[in-house]
Amino acid sequence: MRQFLLPSEYSGEPVISISGSDHHYIKHVRRLKKGDSFLGRDKEGRLYQLIIQAEARNTLVLRSIKKDEREDSLPSAMNLFQCLPKGNKMDLIVRQATEAGINRIVALISDHTVNRRTGKEIIESRIPRWERIAKEALQQSGASVLPRIEGPIPLAEASRGLKGCNLLFHQEPLANWGLHHCLSERPAEVNILIGPEGGFADTEIETLLKTGFQPVSMGDTVLRVETAAIAAILVVKILLLEMNSWKTC
Repeated sequence: MRQFLLPSEYSGEPVISISGSDHHYIKHVRRLKKGDSFLGRDKEGRLYQLIIQAEARNTLVLRSIKKDEREDSLPSAMNLFQCLPKGNKMDLIVRQATEAGINRIVALISDHTVNRRTGKEIIESRIPRWERIAKEALQQSGASVLPRIEGPIPLAEASRGLKGCNLLFHQEPLANWGLHHCLSERPAEVNILIGPEGGFADTEIETLLKTGFQPVSMGDTVLRVETAAIAAILVVKILLLEMNSWKTC
């Protein structure tokens, strides 16, 4: 379901003027004209029916009608803590995570992060690019949440201030429990931690376990980092969606 992401300053007004890149998207990418209607979301995920009332060379005037909808069918918010991969792989991770409904993405620097020597300022400069990718993914997929993108921060700080269920996804079985056990208390938030191409250092795993992360095995095969991220998000999402139908022996 394609949709339009309303400007961040929009707060529910019945009429809104659109210009700049958003005007280009509606007029030239979506090829919509006066009288056409389409769906839009605000920064909080609320859904609106938008109708083009008037158009000028560089401006569109839209009428906005709020639609009743169940805002979020998931009982928990999902956050991704991703150790930075090499190259442009983070672009794909951001796109797929947005499509899957992630609420927050935090970039991490770990011992085995390939580009860990890249300056913090350079990495921070990529955040506007990732935000644009997330916006495009939301508009194309119909996802209800535009994730906040933060970082980079050291892996050691990942657990600071976290609440809810903290999951450390790993290819080795580091514990005798699974995802059902971790999610059984219906946490308000689920924090998903994915390592870099080089994996976690042993000392990092020790620290993460001591600071409240619960290890979950991803099986005995080694997944590419971008595959691991979307696989972890989707399996958590499915279990959360099916939580009310769980049966215990």
